[in-house]
Amino acid sequence: MTARAPLGAFPWLAGIAGALAVAAMVGGLLALQLGDTARAQLAVRDARFEFLVQTIRSRIEANVNLGLMLSGLGATQDLLERSRVQDADILSIDVFDDQGNMLFSSDRGGLGDRVPADWLAGCTAVQPAAPALPDAGERLVCAPLLNNYDRVAGAVALRYRVESRLTDAAGAQGPLARAAALTAAVAAVLVLGIVLLLLPLHRGLVRLRDAVAVRDADAAQAAGVPGLDAAVAGGMRRLDGMQAVLDDAEREAERIDDLDLVA
Repeated sequence: MTARAPLGAFPWLAGIAGALAVAAMVGGLLALQLGDTARAQLAVRDARFEFLVQTIRSRIEANVNLGLMLSGLGATQDLLERSRVQDADILSIDVFDDQGNMLFSSDRGGLGDRVPADWLAGCTAVQPAAPALPDAGERLVCAPLLNNYDRVAGAVALRYRVESRLTDAAGAQGPLARAAALTAAVAAVLVLGIVLLLLPLHRGLVRLRDAVAVRDADAAQAAGVPGLDAAVAGGMRRLDGMQAVLDDAEREAERIDDLDLVA
């Protein structure tokens, strides 16, 4: 019974297995990289909304510190409307006083309304904490408005859509992620197909190698018998001697026949 050759006996099979492992590793790393990129894009957009709120706050506070009343800053309405169109995910930008009265809004339909109590409490705090919105797909970011006495005069609040931002980010990364996954899958299938196609050849090479090994072992065993060559040589000499005796007998018989004919 012959031993089966290990996989490592054929370097090409080890190379194919290595290529399959590398393809899987590259696909996994690329997927992780794409996921990190998507999260980084979301963080950048969150920071952008924060920056926009702080920019609006600075412009309004600059006028309030000149002694102007918050409710009398008519240019604020235009500022909010122009800021609103910068990003389609911004749902509204509102400015309200310290009593919660809506003074300016990118949505003019809300002017004169009162903001929710949690908006007023969270956004006018020295350390603002924007409240969670009832709609999980929306988020609020806000900042207090301070006068030149560092007293809260009101707040600015920006409400934006979260769901579409995630969808947009996923949509931007989707084709790349799908391409990476498809590439890794195709590479794996191709390598596996090559392995399956070459397995019969591998088995045939194993059988041929085992047969050669058996033949070599038999020859080596035969060559290792002590006195075998001498015995064979002696037998050949005896056969030669017997052949010589037969030849002499045949010649003697022919001579006797020749004598009989002469007589």
